[in-house]
Amino acid sequence: MKPLSPFFLLVPLMILVFFSTNTYSSSTSPALFTEKNEVDTSTSSPAVFTEANEADAYSSSPTLITEENDADTSLSDGTNARIGSGGYTNYSLVLQFTKSLCNFPNYYKRCDSSSKTSLPNRFTIHGLWPNFGWNRKPSPPSPPEKLLISKLLLETVLLNKLYNDWPDAYFVSKNIGGDRAIERKHSVYIWTHEWDDHGVHSDFHAIEYLKETQILFNDLGDIYGEFSLRRLIIQGMINATMASEVLTQKFGVKPLMKCLFNSKGEQHLFEIHFTIRRGDLERLSHSQSPPEGHNCTGHMVRLQI
Repeated sequence: MKPLSPFFLLVPLMILVFFSTNTYSSSTSPALFTEKNEVDTSTSSPAVFTEANEADAYSSSPTLITEENDADTSLSDGTNARIGSGGYTNYSLVLQFTKSLCNFPNYYKRCDSSSKTSLPNRFTIHGLWPNFGWNRKPSPPSPPEKLLISKLLLETVLLNKLYNDWPDAYFVSKNIGGDRAIERKHSVYIWTHEWDDHGVHSDFHAIEYLKETQILFNDLGDIYGEFSLRRLIIQGMINATMASEVLTQKFGVKPLMKCLFNSKGEQHLFEIHFTIRRGDLERLSHSQSPPEGHNCTGHMVRLQI
């Protein structure tokens, strides 16, 4: 057999070189969609919706409901207020008939029987409470302002009004020593409790909080006296629905009247809540007040002295 010509040996080599060259050229073709230029193309595209401009689009949207403007949709008494708006839009000025507590056995605490006769035959102050509605009450400011009794004792005019208008219904000895009669007279414990629990969240400093609460209360006049004048109280009973109507007519706003209930089915008119607008401290109708104006299950309830 004749040996192969060198030409035939070169042909496969030439074919291999030809295909290798074309393969390299195709890898550098501008039409090829590689991972690299796919990224470059998408990031430079004006239509791409990135995380950054997505946030810009939402923040500039006129229909976006933020914490701030959501607070504007709250009810008139602040029951839907948002923490972003300061947590509340109104206060509840709460009055109580202290003898209803003492005439109501086993309610929360016991009254001091020796002091029952000295409690006033009228409604007095329970407190001025920022109305957080369904929101959780925030933690108090840190550090919280304290009610300094030493400063309060210098406010003799205010102090005499507080003795008269803001008594402690319970008068139970706090086991810290001292004469219990002095504890009763000063009612320090209820004032301090109301400040620590509610006042620290208000727009006022401690002494100012007590002053403003007393002024708001004083503006209402003698509510029990009004009921008596209208002959609504008969043998220690009062028509709660008619009483609510009288107050609504007198003040132009509907309050919320609250009863205590015992296991015997007896009801005692205990509290009256007036809504006070935060800022100008004007009275508003209480949005949580039912049509009857009270939470009592019947019209006739006890209001005993």
